[in-house]
Amino acid sequence: MKKMMIAGAIQFALFLNAQKTSNSQNGSISYGLKGGLNISNATDKSFTYGYGYSNQKSRIGFNAGAFVNIPISKSFSIQPELLFSQYGYKTEYDFRIINTEDGYDPLLVGNKATYTTNLGYIVIPIMVQYSIIPNLYVEVGPEFGINIIAQEKYTETADSYLQNRTIDISKDFLNTFNFGVGAGAGYYFTDNIGITGRYIFGLTDTTKKSLQHT
Repeated sequence: MKKMMIAGAIQFALFLNAQKTSNSQNGSISYGLKGGLNISNATDKSFTYGYGYSNQKSRIGFNAGAFVNIPISKSFSIQPELLFSQYGYKTEYDFRIINTEDGYDPLLVGNKATYTTNLGYIVIPIMVQYSIIPNLYVEVGPEFGINIIAQEKYTETADSYLQNRTIDISKDFLNTFNFGVGAGAGYYFTDNIGITGRYIFGLTDTTKKSLQHT
């Protein structure tokens, strides 16, 4: 039985300022594109060890989209973004540690099962950025997300066979809306090219009810 929330995602991205418009009071408003890598995991709020040993692992995904950077003073700016962001996690069950004396199905003994959950969101981070020095900034702000993709890949391995299947997770089990808080830092290599690293902490459950893995 599983009820999950995104525990955190580490996000790395390369960004390119494609265009600037003049703003004589606080600087130039800039528009750009960004894309990069997510490393995410989830917190299981209701797991019971009824199916054998469980190991929760991170999943690698990607993010891509556009942003606008709006200066509000010499050191502060606000950066809304519109991104597609791929989160998820892996859960491994190892039935090889179970023996028939425990009362479990003997057909499971010797098997390993891996569930890879892929969650795709349209996300809107709104980051407040503070420039420590001209090329280096720190940032913090909320992230709002809407789920558009929810799939789970199941892989079972045993001594004599390998089984794979991918299923869509029912919308009845998922919360469409996701909310988190991000914090990070970024560095401009030039006026138009830079890199950013961000940690996003999820504050809402990804599921409405517990999921049964079968």
